Amino acid sequence: MLRKSVIVIMGLLLVVGSAAAQQAVEERRPATRDGTVKITLAVGAVRVIGWERDTVAITGTLGAGSERLEFSTDERSTRIRVVLRRMAREIEGSELEIRVPRQSHVAVRTAAADIEVSGVNGALDLESVSGGIRASGNPRMVYAESSGGDVLVDVVSKVIRARSVGGSVTVLRGIGFLEVSTVSGNVHVEGQGFWEGEVTSVAGDIHFEGSFEREASNFYFESHSGKIELVLPADIAADFEITTLTGGEVENEFASSELRNFSTRGGGTLIKVKSFKGEVRILKGDR
Repeated sequence: MLRKSVIVIMGLLLVVGSAAAQQAVEERRPATRDGTVKITLAVGAVRVIGWERDTVAITGTLGAGSERLEFSTDERSTRIRVVLRRMAREIEGSELEIRVPRQSHVAVRTAAADIEVSGVNGALDLESVSGGIRASGNPRMVYAESSGGDVLVDVVSKVIRARSVGGSVTVLRGIGFLEVSTVSGNVHVEGQGFWEGEVTSVAGDIHFEGSFEREASNFYFESHSGKIELVLPADIAADFEITTLTGGEVENEFASSELRNFSTRGGGTLIKVKSFKGEVRILKGDR
């Protein structure tokens, strides 16, 4: 009976110790409506939400191994950083929700923390080493890069740059300029009104489904060993250049599959497709 009581007490102490290791956070400060908000977090997750107030508000918890939250503002910028204890043996993830003025420019840097941003209309600059990245809304421009995590950009924006080394990259609703790249992950792009861009992958598949502005200049697709699939409007006016270096199969619904250079509707946007040993499919979307 004594032994059972000791076990129960030890279990309660572990729970209390774990709860004590976490620090609750709830702070807010006034901020410039279109200022810059810089956020640094090592482990855990950070969620940034745009709102209509001229205030930056932080809620959440700091995980074990965190020493403090640095939160400073000046005339044009706000800085938020989770500082870890030196020589900490145990580091648990911190969970932060940060509300910022909607027109803010937001920059986030993490190591193993996920990043999520929504409702921010300023520029987004998002980087993580191994965490995933999700962005939604109508930002002025987006730069999102993760070495090991997946990247999802579900925005309407004139400029989108999205990259991952080991994860997948998905772009939805994008317009304007697009630059997407992965090494081993797959790429999925949807959107209307693109005018210039580049989509590349080393080992992953590429799927593009969208349209181009009438005055669009050029678009480039390349994969070393993955499949490239383009689903384009049936009435697209474009010039196509297809290169397959090792005789990869080509399926083409706009012209003979034997043709590598051809035009539709008198030509227009230059679309270059290059595959080293993967399959290429160019399909009509309006069927």
